[in-house]
Amino acid sequence: MLLLTTVILPLWLSSAHGQKKGWSPTPKCLRQCFFPWVENGHSASSGQIHQEGDSVQIVCDTGYSLPNNQRGITCTESGWSLPPKCSRVHVSCVNPPSVKNAALQNPKPRYQSGETVRYECLKPYDLFGDVEVTCLNGTWTKPPQCKDSQGKCGPPPPIDNGDITSFPLPVYPPGSTVEYQCQSYYELDGNRTVICRNGEWSEPPKCLEACVISEEIMKIHNIELRWRQEKKLYSKTNESVEFQCKHGYRRVTPAHTFRATCREGQMAYPTCG
Repeated sequence: MLLLTTVILPLWLSSAHGQKKGWSPTPKCLRQCFFPWVENGHSASSGQIHQEGDSVQIVCDTGYSLPNNQRGITCTESGWSLPPKCSRVHVSCVNPPSVKNAALQNPKPRYQSGETVRYECLKPYDLFGDVEVTCLNGTWTKPPQCKDSQGKCGPPPPIDNGDITSFPLPVYPPGSTVEYQCQSYYELDGNRTVICRNGEWSEPPKCLEACVISEEIMKIHNIELRWRQEKKLYSKTNESVEFQCKHGYRRVTPAHTFRATCREGQMAYPTCG
């Protein structure tokens, strides 16, 4: 029995030692990286989850580019490698816009983004628009015009409780148009667009005042709004409002007066007593 134990024990130890020596290495948990956020750009595989070692290509938005020919980032043990920043491309300009009857001041063959060039009209022409144009990433802003000053107009006429929708200019060439708009609760009456003809603007519109129906006014007349519960109401010109007597009061004015219409800020209110 002792002899059998002596033989089996070395065999078991040898087998156990052989199994230990042949074990595969412990598996490594790979880092996962979610799709990266890139300023002024995006990854070509947005929405995907990447594992350690994967690389992702970066695509910049229009007008932006990657510095030093960088193209991508890599998923590492600590996350994404430093993502490249998409920087704005500054494209220069050549050949400023040609303006009839005008001369360029101090022209040069090339302009960097942000630089301006100034125009000067030849006599007897006058300048309409901005005197300068600006290079913005390879594109020039809108140039001015040099036209005969005869028939030009000054700034559009002002109106009460309204203004034009565009930035006012000191001078407008013949045929120019501008549009008006009214302040809140005011009603525009007339043609919102005026035109410059023979040095004069066509008749501008009016902004008709709204009627303010307050709780104080209704209290004086012992009335209330028939279909609404507001304590204050703004009614535009030509809009009608219906009233009724407060509880415990009777009509003093005729029935038709309880449907009142706003007339340029004025309204005839019915009365109850």
